[in-house]
Amino acid sequence: FTVANSLKEDTPITNLDKTSVYKFINYLRSRDISTNSINHYLREIRSFLYFCMGQEYIPGFKVELVKGQEEPPKFFTQEEVRKLIKKPGEKGTFVEWRSYMICMFVYGTGARANTVVNIKVSDLDFKNRLITYAATKSKKSQSVPMSNKLNMALKEYLKLWQLDKWLFPNRDGSQLTVNALKHSIARHCEYRGVDKTSIHGLRHSFAREWVKNGGDVFKLQQILGHSTLEMTRRYVRLFAEDLQDGFSQFNPLDSMDNKRKKE
Repeated sequence: FTVANSLKEDTPITNLDKTSVYKFINYLRSRDISTNSINHYLREIRSFLYFCMGQEYIPGFKVELVKGQEEPPKFFTQEEVRKLIKKPGEKGTFVEWRSYMICMFVYGTGARANTVVNIKVSDLDFKNRLITYAATKSKKSQSVPMSNKLNMALKEYLKLWQLDKWLFPNRDGSQLTVNALKHSIARHCEYRGVDKTSIHGLRHSFAREWVKNGGDVFKLQQILGHSTLEMTRRYVRLFAEDLQDGFSQFNPLDSMDNKRKKE
């Protein structure tokens, strides 16, 4: 059992105590992980720790969740997204093309930052329009569809820059880190005149537009890689106001009269 990088990998179970949990929380906070995500990890770890306590492997103690107001997802407006995914001009640098393509990729798949930096060119199946994620939060391989627009953009990007391993590498071809990715996207947002700078906001925006466009929630759960429907349901609850738009137009009860007129 290891608590990310906050403890040594060979730490015995019998050495785990409340201090270990505090170290884990501080480690997550140092990585700018949200309160919601910290509590998600704590719930999973708590189940294991309570099992160990029940078996008397470790002394009993209470694992408390981090207090804090629930943080609503960050979103980009449609106009902001258009600015971010506007194709670079003829003099566009590799970094500008990479940032533009990352924004296209995340807004077209809802992928997490860690997944993005681990995507290889070989993970793209243009024939079957599929993208394979080797690095996911659940540690399980995942495949998601490749939309028509993303398919064309990726082909143009690869043809222009002749990449052979990582899809979104550093300029020297080495793997991009998550931290470098976030900084690069933040600069891209500022350069394109967009105030928001969180790449995770594009993932949230993908989810919101999927729901607003009438996309299936169960498919959304699979695409986003949520282990349960709870987080997906939370998105839907937060989108409730957006879903009011056109409600009467698409509501079966209200549309009955329109159908009768056509009959």
